[in-house]
Amino acid sequence: MLKLQLKKLSLCLLLFGFLSASGLSLYASSSSIVLRDFLTRTSLPAFKGADFEVVMDKVTANPSTEAAAASIYLPMQNTAVPNDNYFYWIKNGAAPFDLSTAESANRLTLPLSLTTDANNYYLYFAMKSGSSYYITAKSSSIYSNTNASSVDFNLSVKGFCDAVNVKGTTICYVNEAKETSTTAYTFLSIQQKQVGDDIDPASNDYSGGIYFKINFSNTVNTNNLITNNAGLSGDRRIVVSYSATASLSKINTTYVIFTSDDTRPTVGALARTSGLSDFNLKSTQLSGVGTVTGLTNGVSYDYVLAFVDKYGFASKASNRQTKEALEIEELLKKKSCFLLTAGFGEEHFIIDYFRGLRDLYLSKFYLGRSFIAWYYQTAPNYAMAIYHSKILSSLVRGSAYIAYYLIHYFALWGILICLFVTIVTILRKKKPREA
Repeated sequence: MLKLQLKKLSLCLLLFGFLSASGLSLYASSSSIVLRDFLTRTSLPAFKGADFEVVMDKVTANPSTEAAAASIYLPMQNTAVPNDNYFYWIKNGAAPFDLSTAESANRLTLPLSLTTDANNYYLYFAMKSGSSYYITAKSSSIYSNTNASSVDFNLSVKGFCDAVNVKGTTICYVNEAKETSTTAYTFLSIQQKQVGDDIDPASNDYSGGIYFKINFSNTVNTNNLITNNAGLSGDRRIVVSYSATASLSKINTTYVIFTSDDTRPTVGALARTSGLSDFNLKSTQLSGVGTVTGLTNGVSYDYVLAFVDKYGFASKASNRQTKEALEIEELLKKKSCFLLTAGFGEEHFIIDYFRGLRDLYLSKFYLGRSFIAWYYQTAPNYAMAIYHSKILSSLVRGSAYIAYYLIHYFALWGILICLFVTIVTILRKKKPREA
């Protein structure tokens, strides 16, 4: 009987040893990991000489599957063709990630929310090389009995670049212009793994984590991409107009930089100039218009434009334009179209359109001239009230747009229809009657 019990005990011990060696858990565990503020987050904290933010694409759910991975964009230094001057964050003392410097000087932070049971958990970060995931970072802290606890997981960019390169997949280039990407996975586990170990996210021991698509680039576009068209004046503002002469991928925003420098330098080089200011148009379009606000009336502004991509690398600056911000009174005098100018608060093509109607048509006959005279006698009395009222300004702008489209397009169709009817009538009259 004793021998039988000893046999059973031996079998249990063997089974326990086998399960432990194979990494299988003998007890149930529960944990969850969430990217903090994932629904509104558009960046992740980073450090390279100074704190800054790296761009992250918005997600609609916690990135808990590889297909739903959150894309982030890491700027890398190019030692063969230095690209620091094109790096917009240079004005804050930051720079692209540099694999030749210490790991502590190249840091990416994952802001996480952790929930764990009474077991002891480690936080891991793994990157994909080929078809496998390899652990590139492990937390020094152990997490137990946490409830939606905020944890900042600091990662060394140099560390995970080197770790994946060792596995045969080069994702971080230092001496040639490259844009690469790979998938990463961060997770909680009670299993003690080491940097370099491979894991399967589908395994119960490593499941429940979140995924990132990490994009790396040290490529900058040194071509002159932007044409800065003539701008328009406004009250404490100017309206800029621009178009791209070539495509540029992954545009994150467009900047207006105030400078008298006409040598088409990079945004990074411009940003290092003492006292230089800029305005973020927050536009990802290759062409368009944007309003620069908060200016001082009576001041002429020299400005250039530049695109900044998701990695933070800037295009070369555009040609320079100069425009003056004008007080509304000066603008009203200049444009002589009181109600519309007060409604728009700046120069606008619709104002120019109606001024053209006044000069080319209304001024040519008696009733039109009478209307113009009445307008200039009464309109100035209401212009300032319209300008200072958001409701009245909106009504004026809306009415102006409606009138513009009705006159500009439907009036043309009316003329064509009338012309068509006239021609048909003439032809019918000329048609010989049948005997």
